[in-house]
Amino acid sequence: MGNELKGRYAIYYTGNKPLGTVEHKTRLSLNQVKVNFGADIARAVVEDKLLKLGSTHWFELELLPGEKDADEIAREKLKREIVKALYLDLQESYPKLTYAWLLAEADNQLAGAEASGGPGMYLNEFLVKSGLLKEG
Repeated sequence: MGNELKGRYAIYYTGNKPLGTVEHKTRLSLNQVKVNFGADIARAVVEDKLLKLGSTHWFELELLPGEKDADEIAREKLKREIVKALYLDLQESYPKLTYAWLLAEADNQLAGAEASGGPGMYLNEFLVKSGLLKEG
C-alpha cells in the first residue's frame, strides 16, 4: 500500500455534504491520513475516492488528471451490473447476443443514441429506471 500513498493527497472536510456546505477543509497527504486515521481509512479513500466518516465529516481523494471521481465510478459500476444482469436474462432468447454488444449499446444510449433492437429496448428501460438515462 505504500506506493499507492506516495505523492497523493486527500481533503478532509467538515460540514454538510448533502447541502454542499463546508465549514472547514484540510489537505492531508495520504501518508498523514494513514498515520492519523489508520491504514484502513487511507486504503478506503484511495479505493473509493470518497469516504464519509459520518454526516458531517468526509474525505475526498485529490484526483490525478484523467482519474474518475466517485460518482463516475458508481455510475460505471451500475451500468455494468445492469448490462450483466440483462445479458444473463436474455442470452437464451437471443443466442447471438454478446455482453460486449450490450455494453456498447449501453454506452451508445448514454451518449444519446436511440435504442436498437429488442435487447436495446429492454436495456433502455433499465437505464431509465436506474436513473442513468433520462426518459426521452
